[in-house]
Amino acid sequence: MVELAAPYESRMEHAHTYKKEKYLELVKELEGSGYRAKIMPLEIGARGFAGSLAFDLLSKLSISGKQTNQSLETASRNSRKQFLLNLQQEK
Repeated sequence: MVELAAPYESRMEHAHTYKKEKYLELVKELEGSGYRAKIMPLEIGARGFAGSLAFDLLSKLSISGKQTNQSLETASRNSRKQFLLNLQQEK
């Protein structure tokens, strides 16, 4: 399971831990039913920063080289757009 979050950059580690814990029970339930499941949170900061965990996740999904950069650029661009929309709505 890949879960995307777009927290403020100062809360990326917290968001990663929160997402892992959030789905822990679901993973146990799936594994108890004979499935294999893994939680793979992906955090792209609200201003577009992609941490090292983002690179690790894409590598685990066999996304590498130019595709990695393109994927992270798209995710970063979308994260920044969402951040700006949220700021406008708060006014």
